[in-house]
Amino acid sequence: MALVVMTVGIPGSGKSHLKEQLEKRLDDLVNIEPDDIRREVFGDVNEQRDGHKIFKIAEERALDAIIDDKTVYFNAMNISFKNLVRYKAIFPCKVIFILMEDSKDLKLCQKRVATDLEKGKDRSALTDSIIENKFIKYHNCIDRIENSDLVYHKYDGDIEKLIDFINVNR
Repeated sequence: MALVVMTVGIPGSGKSHLKEQLEKRLDDLVNIEPDDIRREVFGDVNEQRDGHKIFKIAEERALDAIIDDKTVYFNAMNISFKNLVRYKAIFPCKVIFILMEDSKDLKLCQKRVATDLEKGKDRSALTDSIIENKFIKYHNCIDRIENSDLVYHKYDGDIEKLIDFINVNR
């Protein structure tokens, strides 16, 4: 049965690491990452123009995977309650939201991004101030999620607990 697993977290909160863990445990996982699409379309993950076009491609790929009855891992940094509700409405299957608990630790996330960039990892080069802005938006979004009917799980690094949550929600 198709399912969309959508992460909600700031840069450096572990969304990509989580994707790697899920790929090892879920045979039917299809990864949709707007940053990967930016690399395909523009050749550069840091190219931020045409965001609407990038997300339209991501949505189309997710819908194709849903038609094929796959589990879609939608890894996006766009932290907006309005967008999350929209995704719940446009995807014709259950959508669950994974709240990345490390997003509550701004300094940890900033350090992870800086370390990745120092090591030459191909990731969005975000300044501390941009990450801080995402941090504020994350907290505003989380408050709204927790007081809504959206199905969510607070991911604290316990992958087995998350896998159980995913399987219960299929």
